[in-house]
Amino acid sequence: MGAFCKSALITICLITGALFFNVFGSVKVYAQADSSNFSQQQKLQLDQTISNFVSAMDDKNYDEVVNISIPPNVMEYLAGMSGVELSVFKPQVGKMMRNAMANIDTYDYSFETNNIKYYTLPDGSQYALIPTIVTMSAMGQTMRTYEETFAMYDDNRWYLVRVSDANQVRIMRIVYSQYSAVKFKPSKIEQVQ
Repeated sequence: MGAFCKSALITICLITGALFFNVFGSVKVYAQADSSNFSQQQKLQLDQTISNFVSAMDDKNYDEVVNISIPPNVMEYLAGMSGVELSVFKPQVGKMMRNAMANIDTYDYSFETNNIKYYTLPDGSQYALIPTIVTMSAMGQTMRTYEETFAMYDDNRWYLVRVSDANQVRIMRIVYSQYSAVKFKPSKIEQVQ
């Protein structure tokens, strides 16, 4: 992986550590994949959330990307950790993402919505795992990441959460301890020739 692509990918992952997007994960046996606990409305709402995210990325509307990918409790936690008021912090996250993405030529998400797996925890918390391919090009190099997006259902809406490194997982588990038993494995990254 080229130094710039690796640096850009790490920067984006760190910023999206606030943004949380990939979860290549498996879960303990007690959270079996079962879509029967999800209403058709919830499934359609997840499809719409994915569509809204892709549109926001295509339009470079990073404030909307932040709204879709950072649950309010996580945003409050991150603002508290930074010592900045939430009303000031949230726009800064969008700006940081905008700055990080400025040198990226293309950043494409492909969500395999036909292969979504839905889970319900014993406490009723609901989430889904969506196979996702992310392709990023910068400075003549293209990287492709195979991962799963963690879609968390919180307060009657979906958030697309990236947990690609230990810090991201740690934050999610602090804020949403009900997901502490969910196991994650690293995504697969390859250089595209």
